[in-house]
Amino acid sequence: MPSRALGALTGLAVLIGLAAASAPLAQAGRAAALLLAAATLIAWLGWRLHLRDRELARRDVTGPDPALPLDPSGHIRDVARPVFGIPPRQLTGRPLASLFHPEEAPRLAALLAAGSGAPGPTAAPFRLRLPDGSLRPVEVLVSADQAGGGLLCRLRDVSAWQDAVTEARAHAQTYALIAAQAGDMIVRVRPDRTRAYVSPSAEAVLGYQAETLRDMDFAEITHPDDRDRVATAFDTLVRHGGQTTCRFRMLHRNRGWIWVESRWTAQEAEQPGQGREVVAIVRDISARVAAEERTAFLARHDPLTGLANRTLFAERAERALVQGGAAVLCVDLDLFKSVNDSLGHAAGDALLCQVAGRLSGCARQTDTVARLGGDEFAILLPGAERAADAPGLAQRILTALTAPMVLDGHKVVASASLGIALAPADGVDYDTLLRRADAALYQAKARGRGQWQLFEPALERRRLARDRTLTALREAVARDDFTLRYLPSLSLANRKVTGVEALLRWNHPERGLIRPGQFLPLAEEAGLMAPLATFTLARAAADAALWPEGVGIAVNFSAAQLRPPDLAGRVLEALDVAGLGPERLEIEITGPTLAAEDGGALAELHQLRAAGVRLALDDFGAGHGGLGALRHFTVDRIKLDRGLISELTTSRAAREIARATAGLARGLGAIAAAEGVETAAQAELLGELGFVEAQGFLFSRPVPAEAVPALLAAAPMAVAA
Repeated sequence: MPSRALGALTGLAVLIGLAAASAPLAQAGRAAALLLAAATLIAWLGWRLHLRDRELARRDVTGPDPALPLDPSGHIRDVARPVFGIPPRQLTGRPLASLFHPEEAPRLAALLAAGSGAPGPTAAPFRLRLPDGSLRPVEVLVSADQAGGGLLCRLRDVSAWQDAVTEARAHAQTYALIAAQAGDMIVRVRPDRTRAYVSPSAEAVLGYQAETLRDMDFAEITHPDDRDRVATAFDTLVRHGGQTTCRFRMLHRNRGWIWVESRWTAQEAEQPGQGREVVAIVRDISARVAAEERTAFLARHDPLTGLANRTLFAERAERALVQGGAAVLCVDLDLFKSVNDSLGHAAGDALLCQVAGRLSGCARQTDTVARLGGDEFAILLPGAERAADAPGLAQRILTALTAPMVLDGHKVVASASLGIALAPADGVDYDTLLRRADAALYQAKARGRGQWQLFEPALERRRLARDRTLTALREAVARDDFTLRYLPSLSLANRKVTGVEALLRWNHPERGLIRPGQFLPLAEEAGLMAPLATFTLARAAADAALWPEGVGIAVNFSAAQLRPPDLAGRVLEALDVAGLGPERLEIEITGPTLAAEDGGALAELHQLRAAGVRLALDDFGAGHGGLGALRHFTVDRIKLDRGLISELTTSRAAREIARATAGLARGLGAIAAAEGVETAAQAELLGELGFVEAQGFLFSRPVPAEAVPALLAAAPMAVAA
């Protein structure tokens, strides 16, 4: 067999094996197995043909190939049978050179000369001209004719073999192109760990030229922590064969250590008996590893602040409790929602990040600071000695939060409430400890802003009672276990009823009627204000529709009840269903509620007022926000807070505030009203100060809907006993 054909096959065998890199790495194992099997087969075939050539060189020219005896001058002597379709009579006496392409005459003469003096057969490829004029590739083997003198020439048809070689060369070029263009680096490693081949993509993967990398010691560019593991995997593969995938770090020429994934496939070496070599498909997976590490980080950390999340906090707390004492601090920001609402969510996120930084700055490295969700944080202090410092840490946190924070150009002073539970005194398991720290936190919030509280058993009892109340409240909302009571408003001039205010009551099966102050804060915290507002408005409108046309109905709206989308549409729809004109409805809102709401809710209120619904500013003079709200919104009624009413007869300041409120109402074209009037002296003084309407127990207590007609019929209303 010609040596160059053997070389082509050998190269093809190598490149077929390397072509597995053209498949995605997830499929590379299967592709590599199939292609390497083909490569092994071709290499074996080439080796067998090489052995055949060597065998032919050792023996005389015999076998089934056509034989042509030649005289010393190179002419064909008697031929017994046709040669490639040429009859014997057309062959006998002809020069052997006449059977071949004219261009090959000099080579043929050289072959004949060499064959006459060689101890064994000499072979060379030629093109034989057939009777139809076509050319067929043959291999000419020439040796001395020991029996008849002269030379003996045998012709072997190698057309099929040359077609295979041509095809093999085409495939070799294709696979060489694939190997050159593949994004993954392809390496063929001999059993002694030297490299027989490195693909051009080595530069893209590791930054080195393929020639440079071929001569390098891969151990030098493998991370020290990974070398032993990689060496063991390679040796195992060489000894036992098969495939494996190995992830490790390699030194990139320019980028430092990178993560690679190498798919290794063992195969027999080029020369039989030399053991196994390894073909490796190496891919840069640094981006994937970074993504995996990020995913693993986010599984146990808060993505916004980078603090531990609830999962990691629980793991560390359980570990600390097994080892001994610990403390858990629950931290909840005060008025975080107001920052979110007034400055936007981006500012709220920035506030959380700055608070996280300050909490971490107050804690020690052995502590764990976590964000449990929203504006809820927690700190774990492991160890009994560290736990003893929990109150001190709580105070340091409160102090640290007093320093102003700048959020989108605005200075904000944050404050927080903290609850502390200590192990083992307050609990020996994580859930109990966290629950009791949360109970202490709830008590701290009830005491006011910027407070911390150690857990006490009584706190848990109160918290359990609160939880039971909340559960019952949710069930009551689902069943509409509520009713309304109506408190009349009357003219101070003639004591005639001018309207009524709807007051919500929880109709508790065991405790009877519960006033709103006892459950509305809990309902607002639990997100139940919207369904309560829907119930109150619908029932009040339906009741008022049965009363005389001139009687208005007032309904209180909290900040949470102003937030549902299409507020104006919902209110007008409820009035339409009840058959009540919008001019008979008055919505009461506090100043702070108006001040806290965004433009969307205020636009809905403007739309309602344009439809005829009246607006009252309730609890005027209490807290803040009343005057600010009046700058941006026109109201029909201003109601003085009951706290000032109780001081009218004893406080000059209260009287002057009341006088100013009445004057402000007149100036704005609104009605000055007072609530919580309980004595005749208060009523008389309010009239002198300029108030037009009043309501309170002096005139009537809240009554059910069926009692309202009797109140309306009283003229003038008698003062209640």
